[in-house]
Amino acid sequence: MKRKTNSKIIPLFASLLSLSLPLLGQEVSTDFSNYAAEEEIIVTFSDGPGNPKDWVGLYKQEMVAGEDSSLAWAYVDGTETGTEGLTEGELTFADGMTDEGIYEARFFEDNGYTLLAKAVFTVGDVGPTVKTDKAVYTPGEPIVVDFLVGPGNPKDWVGLYKVGMVPGNVGSLAWFYVDGTKDGNEGVEFGTLTFEGGMTDEGDYRAVFFENDGYTVLADTEFKVQQPAPETPKVVSISPQDGDKNADPAIAFTATIRNGTTSLKSDSVKLTLDGKAVDATVTAGDEGFNTITFSGEGLFVAGSNHRFMLEFTDDGDPATSESVSVEIDVAAYVELELPEAIYFENFDSVEEFEMPDGWEGVNLSQEINAELEPDDFTSAYYEGWVNVAMTRWSNSGSAAQKATQPAPPIFVNGTRQVLTGNALVADSASRNGHFLTFVYTKDFDLSNHKDVHLGFYSHYAQNQDSSGSVEYSIDEGETWLPIVYMLDQADIVRDDEGNVDAVTTLEQEHADIAVGYDPDTFEEVGGYYGAYIGAEISEALAPYISGRINDNQTESKRHELFRLPEADGEKTVRFRLAKSGTYSWYWGIDNFGLYSIAPSSMPEVVEASPAAGSQGANPMPLLTFVIKNGEAKLDPTSVKLEFNGTAVEGITVTEIKIGAEDGHQVTYQVTDLLEPLSQNSFKLTYTEDSGENRMGTYEGSFTVAEFTKRTLPAPLAFESFDDLEEFALPEGWTTTSYMNEADTIIWDEDPDDWTSMTYSGWANVSLDRWKTGPYWNEKSQATNPPVFINGKAQFPSGNFLIADSALRNANFVTVIETKDFDLSEGADVHLGFYSHYTQNQDNSASVEYSIDGGDTWLPVLYMLDQADIVTGDDGTVDAEATLNAAHGDVALVNNILFQDDDEIWDMEPLEEALGGSYGAFIGAEIDDSLAPYISGRVDDNHAESRRFELHRLPRADNQAKVRIRFAMNGTWSWYWAVDNFGLYSIEETTPNAPDIDSISVKGGVVTINWLGAAGVRLQKSTRLAKPDWQDVPGTNGESSAQEVADQAESYYRLIRD
Repeated sequence: MKRKTNSKIIPLFASLLSLSLPLLGQEVSTDFSNYAAEEEIIVTFSDGPGNPKDWVGLYKQEMVAGEDSSLAWAYVDGTETGTEGLTEGELTFADGMTDEGIYEARFFEDNGYTLLAKAVFTVGDVGPTVKTDKAVYTPGEPIVVDFLVGPGNPKDWVGLYKVGMVPGNVGSLAWFYVDGTKDGNEGVEFGTLTFEGGMTDEGDYRAVFFENDGYTVLADTEFKVQQPAPETPKVVSISPQDGDKNADPAIAFTATIRNGTTSLKSDSVKLTLDGKAVDATVTAGDEGFNTITFSGEGLFVAGSNHRFMLEFTDDGDPATSESVSVEIDVAAYVELELPEAIYFENFDSVEEFEMPDGWEGVNLSQEINAELEPDDFTSAYYEGWVNVAMTRWSNSGSAAQKATQPAPPIFVNGTRQVLTGNALVADSASRNGHFLTFVYTKDFDLSNHKDVHLGFYSHYAQNQDSSGSVEYSIDEGETWLPIVYMLDQADIVRDDEGNVDAVTTLEQEHADIAVGYDPDTFEEVGGYYGAYIGAEISEALAPYISGRINDNQTESKRHELFRLPEADGEKTVRFRLAKSGTYSWYWGIDNFGLYSIAPSSMPEVVEASPAAGSQGANPMPLLTFVIKNGEAKLDPTSVKLEFNGTAVEGITVTEIKIGAEDGHQVTYQVTDLLEPLSQNSFKLTYTEDSGENRMGTYEGSFTVAEFTKRTLPAPLAFESFDDLEEFALPEGWTTTSYMNEADTIIWDEDPDDWTSMTYSGWANVSLDRWKTGPYWNEKSQATNPPVFINGKAQFPSGNFLIADSALRNANFVTVIETKDFDLSEGADVHLGFYSHYTQNQDNSASVEYSIDGGDTWLPVLYMLDQADIVTGDDGTVDAEATLNAAHGDVALVNNILFQDDDEIWDMEPLEEALGGSYGAFIGAEIDDSLAPYISGRVDDNHAESRRFELHRLPRADNQAKVRIRFAMNGTWSWYWAVDNFGLYSIEETTPNAPDIDSISVKGGVVTINWLGAAGVRLQKSTRLAKPDWQDVPGTNGESSAQEVADQAESYYRLIRD
């Protein structure tokens, strides 16, 4: 949510040196930062030790003192004999430096190479430069970055990125302005920035020097982060990953083994697949890294399970042996079998930048660069559709997004569908301008063909203002027939019954979509989606309008296959492909083919959810089957479904359109919660509605995801908020909200404006409304694994409470207090609610309860960024230091909001400002007894804090006035939604620790989940025989933990104090 850094991963600090670097108090500087060749250089030194043999040498920056001789030098007295000791002075190097480059004046102690200080300067016309002090760092090691010859703007800045991250599309991992601050007050041309916390993850990184608060790159340099070499060879990367439930179907294996003090013995490497030895290739690489590769024939079967075992030894005496096991479940991928093509074009045999014979491109795009430069993606080559090599296109803008492949993968006749060799590309993502382009194929003679289909691999990414369309003509382009019209699903207009309104969708004007000019008539073209298509606009186009998801880099990577009913037997069939946008992603096309595909005489299932062989299914799924009609239609009354071997009632059969074709959708809602990781079978049978009434069958099984479930008793009090009017609170509940008068304030209430007073504090809103708000993609992420309470999936539904600062660029503090609940007859009182929370680095949230009408408050839960929790030397939480510590980025308010008698919003000053520390927002008295209730949460993680919170309220038992207090504060700091609020009497019969609910491994990280409670903590041992149980830090009172997965065995248990 913050500017250049999306997440506060580790604390980072910057130190800045303009021209000179004092190391021990001594200083050295040059009279200028840049010199002409052979121009006199004057070096000033001060605070030296005063030895006669202290000296100053001039070096090129990459030279190593002691190994490389200085280019010029003098003792501090200006001589080469060193008779007089001086602590300060000037030294003149009259001849300067001859070669252009970056230099350092280095101040050394007493005739040796102990560096006291240094200053950087340049000679000649040297452009902006950025360098790191090392090529390789260990995780967490400080990274020192020198920037040189910058423009000198206060807002010039340096950011750290992983290689492949695209600045501007994603935030930097760490950054500073050139003055070493996050404010950018002073312009500096030369300097040094120190990123104290380094980078925690291994990999290849870039330090990038940017100009004036933007993303214009002045210079960049690459560096690595990797662990120190191990004692013996170890596997440092492996693919596929152990435990992958959606593994790629390619029969392939790759591992990297890093040498240690001893090295890998290449001939010891043994690889097996499902217990059978396979031939693996061992390649010794640079810097002690060895690559093990294997590639087999064909593909794994969808949903199948496989196990690789890698074994090897080192060259030590005695030898050390290692083994690594990888078990995978193959993804439910797409596999199509097509007949031999009538016509096929993969563009590989066509000269780059040329079109196939008879194909023609027409571009109405804005001209940015009239030159024809193959490697400049703003040049005229890329004003429209272009046949370009993928090795070249991979260097264009947003390359990481363009490289994203279909998920799950797609295979046609056994060939993976990706852009390879040459491909047809329309790329507006590299061009900041209006982009409007068409390509027309030649006429294809299909007079001897029927059942004509068009198939091609479509590498498409939707942007909110772009569109892509495919049409065909059978009359040499006089008229055009629809195939598909792709546009942002949010721009599709529907009637009250949900049907697409094609005319309004295509004719509605949009201010943000591309406009071009016809080169012959000079008329403006564009401004609405229908301007780019060839077919006559009518409601008949509705089935061909295909809504795509904005900024989603996978969902429109597809092999498209369309029936062309009017093309059968036609002699002149041509195609028209159109792409429009403004800086609006891209569309790549490959493997363009025409096919004759005879229809099935039987209806067939073309889609199922959950699919056969799928993993991770919802534990209460809506079984859905899409049946496409063949020559004969489906008899809807014949449809029967067996689930887990038992015939079911209550299935629905509905007529639908599948593109332009007719079909049916069959659905059945599973009403009982399925067990975690259980395998469940289905069998769908049906008959055709004519002829022999032949039967079709579709059957398979799926595996349910791992999930958490709990059964609670009938509540003492419960509130789902669904029976309330939207924006109304339950009777007796009150909110108090605050603001800073320096912030921009919109005083009106407007439910459709998320910055208005309607959302200045806690509000009761509907899910339908919240979906229209900002960051819905992040907010829509559910608990992972899912959580079910009394058989109901936990997610905000109907109405619920929200405290949402995610679009309010202001200080945000809000408290809601419930009415007093009479629990005088209640014992073993627990508070339970679904918490849809996301942590940001500067916000906190709390839950407390009172038994005296709100005069005093007792702790339940305090959520804040885990990086801000202060611990003692023994790892225990220091509650007072954590809650009282001042933070410059935590909300600070000085006025309380209220509504006058006319319900007009106003504010009243507080006697003193509230905020600046997390403890300022809680009701309980701050002392060390609050430590067990402090719960560290992961910054910017949109899944980790989606939980059903269940907490014991020990002092609420048999109390007549129990009140609950929820408080949320932040500054543009994500959100908190609360639903299914309940008070329960849950007898705790034993003090036993809860069971571990799940353990999973993904991406080299072990995740352990359990039902957290005060006094319950996680322990770990490396063995079960004479175990060495140790506390996992930071898990007391928590409900999950994450650890880096290594090759050692680990065992976990929960204990209760």
